[in-house]
Amino acid sequence: MRLIIATVAAFLGGLLLSPLITHPEVKFEERVVTRASKRNEIIEAAQKVADAVVSITVTQTRIYRSEPFLFHDEFFDQFFRDLFPPSYYKKEVRSLGSGVIVSPDGYIITNEHVIRDASRIKVTLPDGRDFDGKVVGSDRGLDIALIKIDGHDLPTAPLGNSDSLVIGEWVVALGNPFGFLLEDHQPTVTVGVISALHRSIRSKGEMVYRDMIQTDAAINPGNSGGPLIDLSGAVVGINTFILTAGGGSEGIGFARPINIIKKKLRELLKGERLTPWLGMAVERREEGMFITQIHPNGPAAKAGLKVGDRIKYFAERRIRGPVDWANFLASIAVGDTLSVVVSRKGRELSTRIIVERMPETEGVRLKRYGIDVAEITTPLIRKYGLAIKKGVVVVAVYPGGLGSRIGLEPGDVILEINGRRIGSVGQLRILTGLHRVAMTINRRGINLRIYFEI
Repeated sequence: MRLIIATVAAFLGGLLLSPLITHPEVKFEERVVTRASKRNEIIEAAQKVADAVVSITVTQTRIYRSEPFLFHDEFFDQFFRDLFPPSYYKKEVRSLGSGVIVSPDGYIITNEHVIRDASRIKVTLPDGRDFDGKVVGSDRGLDIALIKIDGHDLPTAPLGNSDSLVIGEWVVALGNPFGFLLEDHQPTVTVGVISALHRSIRSKGEMVYRDMIQTDAAINPGNSGGPLIDLSGAVVGINTFILTAGGGSEGIGFARPINIIKKKLRELLKGERLTPWLGMAVERREEGMFITQIHPNGPAAKAGLKVGDRIKYFAERRIRGPVDWANFLASIAVGDTLSVVVSRKGRELSTRIIVERMPETEGVRLKRYGIDVAEITTPLIRKYGLAIKKGVVVVAVYPGGLGSRIGLEPGDVILEINGRRIGSVGQLRILTGLHRVAMTINRRGINLRIYFEI
């Protein structure tokens, strides 16, 4: 039966196809489309920048903790930890990221989290050339970094104006999400629009990213540090991270505005961190944001601002509450001259303020530990990107000292010593006379315990 059906089907198929075979005048429609006819603004913008987008492969040395098998129980941990402390070991791991060349002699902008704790940085250009990279400067609070490779006449990407962006505007994201996993180092291209501006978003570890660009152009793991460009081919942002439940792009990505980065490039070139200072404190009340403190020698005092002024606009931005204020602070840099509009006793007043450098915070030397410490302040929170807002932070670690030997780093927040909470430098100094120490620190949002003897 199957044979009969197959025979009949073949016969009918032959009848249907035979006219096409036996009559050469029957032709199929064919349309020739050239590459030139496909060109549009998106393609042209991506091609202008693609050669300047690099793949960054970072080798990091990470510290891992292993414990005796019995310390998975809270009861045993409480009574026997001092007898059987955990051990720590180092392991090299590789991670991926992207970057964009901004000068012919090899300066590259990327994210700070891409190159953090790097023992080696390899930069691969789209043409396959490899270079060793070195960190010139970085800012953890802004999550940006400047690295350098030894090259000349390298392709570059022009830096645009992120202040001119409009919600709904088309943008293109470029990067290398697969890095060393692919032999082809050409960057990938994704397209979307500007979904929102001046976004604040809290990441893991309680760090808050301020004044960010939100886009639905796909930003996948490995794209971090790559450029977000407008349709003129100018870089308007640096792709930073995504919000996702499954690990891939779900249309909610964030980029650091390029205008903020341009202000910081001078500092990064010098390898220094200049914390902006207005010399004033504000708080929210029902009517808006009010100035509550004025430093007598600070920029606000020099601009004629007074306690009790209600802030209406700063740098032409409407200030309605703490989020607006925090986003504004994230966008300024030392040396900026900003317009200010305040309301004072029912009158609207305008002035200009020049942003100055935050006065340095002096640390207290703990000679026995070989470190300097200071109580946490707003400048230190911004300098180190601290997740902890109160307590004592390490601001200097001296080579060869105890702090260096046990692995302390600037930015570590000392939380406890032998179970006692540390809330001030005075409390810490009292406890430095101990000989056996169990120290709990917070490093970039993660609590670590360190055991040592003096």
